[in-house]
Amino acid sequence: KRPKPRPRASPDSPSRASRRVPQPRTSARPKLDMATEQKKEAFRKYLESAGVIDSLTKVLVSLYEEPDKPATAIDFLKANLGGPTPAEFEALTEEKNALAQELETCKKELAEAQALLEAADGAGEDPAAPAE
Repeated sequence: KRPKPRPRASPDSPSRASRRVPQPRTSARPKLDMATEQKKEAFRKYLESAGVIDSLTKVLVSLYEEPDKPATAIDFLKANLGGPTPAEFEALTEEKNALAQELETCKKELAEAQALLEAADGAGEDPAAPAE
C-alpha cells in the first residue's frame, strides 16, 4: 500500500518557517554590512581606475575565444597579462646581473680616471704661484 500523502499547508495555516521566532537584529550588523559594501565599492573603483578590470576582461575574452583551450588556464592568463615566462624571467635576471657588474667596472674606471686627472692637474700647477 502507498502511504497517505501529507496534507499541504493552506495559505491560512502557519508553516513551520513562520512559526519560528525571529531573532532580534543588532544595530551593529547593518553598519558592518554597510562598511563592508563601502570597502568593496572603493576597491572596485580602485581596480577600475588602475585598468585592472579592463585588462582582466580582455584576457578572459581572449581565453574564451581561443579555439584550442590551453591545458592550464592560469598559465594562459599569466602569459597574456604581460608577465614574463620563467625563461624570460631567467634571461632578464642574467641581463640585470651582467649590467650590474658592468656598472661596477665603469665606476672603478671612472674613479681611476678622476684620480689620474687630479694627479695631472696637481703636477702642472706651481704650488708657489698665487691663485688668481
